[in-house]
Formats: sequence, structure tokens, C-alpha cells
Amino acid sequence: MAKKQGIVMELDIRPLAMPRPRFTRNGHTYMPKIWTKYKDSVGFLALQAMSKARAKILKGELGVEIDFYFKRKPRGDIDNYIKALLDSLTGITYEDDKQIISIDAVINIAGWEGISVSIKQFEKSGVI
Repeated sequence: MAKKQGIVMELDIRPLAMPRPRFTRNGHTYMPKIWTKYKDSVGFLALQAMSKARAKILKGELGVEIDFYFKRKPRGDIDNYIKALLDSLTGITYEDDKQIISIDAVINIAGWEGISVSIKQFEKSGVI
């Protein structure tokens, strides 16, 4: 399948690894406040990028390329950074992260912290 339309975003936010859920004494689960703040911030930045590019929510099968930038080597595993980002973009750049059929992600040590993400929609090839 060939890639076609999509969106490229530069998010000026320090990447966050997906945290584990927390539990209250009563057995209820919740996510830490840092996760909620990160998800809201990424969502806001993505919405701005979508608006600026006049892009619509992507449908169909998607491929994602992600570059995470850190000032020093991060503690978290790359899959946890990917999960946090993709969950934050759900409902903003695409309907559901189930649409993603290809991921390419890299951790970079650089002079700044942020995320570069490219999301491309696949064309249907007609071959099953």
C-alpha cells in the first residue's frame, strides 16, 4: 500500500512515558495528574497543528513516524513514549489508534526536548 495524505507536526513538549494507573484505597483506578496534563497539552498542540494545516481527522489505515528528542538519555522504554503520544492524539488527528498499521520511532539526544510526528494515510491497494 502506498502512503498518501497526512500531517506532520512538531510538538514543543517534553515526551512522557505512559505511566501506570494508580489505585485508591477503595480499589478505584486513576491516572496520575502528570499524565492528564501531558495528554491535554499534546492534544492542544496537535489541534493547533491540524488547524494551521487545515487538515481533517484522518481515516483508514495509517502509518506513523515519530522522533522523540531529549536533552539526555531518557529513563522510559520507547514503547511507553509511543503509547503515551498515540493515546494523546486519538480523537484529534485520527479516530482510533487501531487505525495505525505501521510505526517507526526513534529516540534522539539533542539540544531540545520535543516530538516530531508524521502521520500518513495509506491508499487501498485492492489486494487482501
